[in-house]
Amino acid sequence: MTKVIFQEIIRVSLSDSFDHSPADKNYMSLTLRIDERQSKSEKEFTFNLSKEEDPRFVYSLPLRRSNYDSLRHEQDLVCDFDSFPKMIADFIRDLQRSSSSYLKGSITDDKSLFRFELIAKMDFKWVCVVSLCLHALSDAALVIHLVDRVLLLKKQLRELNNVRDNLVEAQAELKKLKEAATHTAKEQLERIAALEAEKNEALAREKAVEERLTEEIEDLKTDREMLSTEVSMLRQEVIDFRARVDGLVEENVSLKERERTLNDTLDSVEDRLDISEQKATELAVALEERDEEIDAKMCEINNLREMLEVSEAENASLQAKLRELREDRDRWRADNEKGIKIINKLYKEQKERRARCDEIQSSSLLGRVRQLETDLEERKRTIDAMSESNAQLRGQVENVVAECAKAKKDAEEWAAKYDKKEKMLGDLLKLRHNTSPIGAPLMQLGTTPVPQTPIVYPRMLGWSTMTGQLTTPLRTSPYARGPQLSVPNNENVLPASTPTTSQLAPTQPNQS
Repeated sequence: MTKVIFQEIIRVSLSDSFDHSPADKNYMSLTLRIDERQSKSEKEFTFNLSKEEDPRFVYSLPLRRSNYDSLRHEQDLVCDFDSFPKMIADFIRDLQRSSSSYLKGSITDDKSLFRFELIAKMDFKWVCVVSLCLHALSDAALVIHLVDRVLLLKKQLRELNNVRDNLVEAQAELKKLKEAATHTAKEQLERIAALEAEKNEALAREKAVEERLTEEIEDLKTDREMLSTEVSMLRQEVIDFRARVDGLVEENVSLKERERTLNDTLDSVEDRLDISEQKATELAVALEERDEEIDAKMCEINNLREMLEVSEAENASLQAKLRELREDRDRWRADNEKGIKIINKLYKEQKERRARCDEIQSSSLLGRVRQLETDLEERKRTIDAMSESNAQLRGQVENVVAECAKAKKDAEEWAAKYDKKEKMLGDLLKLRHNTSPIGAPLMQLGTTPVPQTPIVYPRMLGWSTMTGQLTTPLRTSPYARGPQLSVPNNENVLPASTPTTSQLAPTQPNQS
């Protein structure tokens, strides 16, 4: 069983001299990979150094416990076999934070060996901490390594095809969502227009009713004050007449009859006030029913708003999925470009090998090389097709991103409109609760003036000057002779209609 315990790109200073000073060094970027292979008998670590630009640059060193013991005695290492890879990985990670260490490498003339050294500064002197001698891979091992790379590229190609299919499905789903959002937006526009018209009509009716009620209540208050003043004056006159004229029995009887008449008039006025209060109660009940209908419409608006929030959540999830697909596309595109570069270099190297293949006497090896060349050409054509497919997918993803941005903008506009309407409805409900109905519309009273007839008392007991001409405000009042209440014409009274939520337009409520 093999597992990778460390893999990272490192910068190695190439130098053939024994001077460990890092000044004026030529650095090369290499990939260091440490594999751990556990067999039944023992554990083995494999150190691999490779170069992305040169596929033939592959050096490897298998290290077992027996080999490590000799290496440990030669280089005076203090760590054991199991912690040796961790020591090298920690040294490489500390290079970014410390300037007193670096990595050094040297290649033999025949390029068969690569010496990898870890250099650190100790006691003002550069010292080699660890030195590993890695061997170049043989031709067979190199071919196996290249085949593994080709298989990896095939796997990446399959993953790219899956991503392309997912993008096509996402595009179809986004198109359906766009059509549904457009249809919903049209319906909501129509409903909002109807709501605004109904709201304007309800506000106008309510304002007219409030003005009429206010005028009628003021008139009733004035009449009640006049009646109260008249009753108090009449009672005072009765007391005065009783004190001055004890013997005028007939006059006293007439005054009592007058008092009873006034009391009857007062009772009729009180009955009218009771009727007015009853109508005010009925209007209050009607207003409560309107408030209940408004609450129902508010619930409907809240439901629409929840549907809008669900749409926004789905839009956000699609955008997150789109971002993930874009990141995968960029990563796979970078890997494809690297693969194309490697295959181009391999293709050039294969052309150079064709000239050297004439000197190879083994026909079996020549056939395998030709087969590899054919396979590499097919992989190159496949990668070209993948590049074209990636370009098409990039254009499709850009179109999907533009459509998502437009849908998000529409959703934000609708959310702002719904917030504004909710605020207007809140202001209207607050105005309704603060303004309680004072009274119901009263019936129109008769306005025909009654001619004023002075009352002349007879001469009794020699009192020729005791004539009282009552000219109080009650005689000029429409309630003096107790006229019947006239019922208003139904055509002149506005019918009370219950406003619906569609009548609540985004206008400023009346604060008067």
